[in-house]
Amino acid sequence: MKTKTNCIDGRVMHLWSMGACEFCGILRRDWQSKQHSKHLAAARDRYARRKAARLAIAGLCLMATVLTAAPNAMQSRHDARQRVEMTASYANTLADAIRKAEGTWTYGVNVHVANEAEARAVCIRTLKHYYREWNGQGSFIDYAASRYCPAKVDPVGNRNWRRNVKALTIKK
Repeated sequence: MKTKTNCIDGRVMHLWSMGACEFCGILRRDWQSKQHSKHLAAARDRYARRKAARLAIAGLCLMATVLTAAPNAMQSRHDARQRVEMTASYANTLADAIRKAEGTWTYGVNVHVANEAEARAVCIRTLKHYYREWNGQGSFIDYAASRYCPAKVDPVGNRNWRRNVKALTIKK
């Protein structure tokens, strides 16, 4: 009768048949002995080498796919990526609105900043990142509100943040 049993570290599978493993030949009674720990080290090395080989093959396949892709398809992806960049004037308008809505010189960023200029740069960089992630559906300010002040964390703050930033960007 053949049964499969997980090894101590859970990575090696032994196939027991007639009291010995068909994979390594170790006897079932010696399974947890010192010889078995040597077997585990060898099995881990084999596992790592096989995994590295699989990843290398996957990488080669991916490279082949990219290299054989049509040049115009690559160009259209590049053009699409350029279209989603946020303009500097829109980023500055939003940053000003966020500064007023947050009511503090830190622009509501959750990283340590030394001064207002650094906080503004972090805010604009974050907004540009959100703009690249945004799929174009709905208002960008609604999307930014869901990321900048998530409703799951603070539903009232999210609603107020969205309303204030929208109002302040319209006034500008």
